[in-house]
Amino acid sequence: MQKKWKKHLVFMPLRNNNGFTLLQTLMTITIIVMTIPFINYLLKNSSLVGQYNDIAVQQFFIFMGEDIYKAEKLSVEKGELILERNDERAVYRLFNGTIRRQLKGGQEFYLRDVNNFEAKILPYGCKLIVIDNNGETYDKIFLYYEK
Repeated sequence: MQKKWKKHLVFMPLRNNNGFTLLQTLMTITIIVMTIPFINYLLKNSSLVGQYNDIAVQQFFIFMGEDIYKAEKLSVEKGELILERNDERAVYRLFNGTIRRQLKGGQEFYLRDVNNFEAKILPYGCKLIVIDNNGETYDKIFLYYEK
């Protein structure tokens, strides 16, 4: 005798005609209110990554301000800023995307990822303009005191 296999199927549609209850709504609002401070904290920290260039350029301007203050003579030749003090000569120029300070004994790299570096002599000091690889322009005027 052969046995016939029967397929057993049960279909029950899932229906919830009640909608949202007050308890569900309060739980949802509680979860949202508790996660908002964390989202704000994460967004603040993610914006610091893009400020690296700003911080690097500001640090460069601090170094330049100290060097210009100590210099006895300022001049610009062929796009290079030249500072002279006590028979020492420091030349600041753009070289392969970096601003470097060249001395008799060697060189120092002050700032990287630079697209353009320009120095202008003013009657009361000098103005430095730096354009980074992202196209952002930074400029600063340094006062020069005759010694």
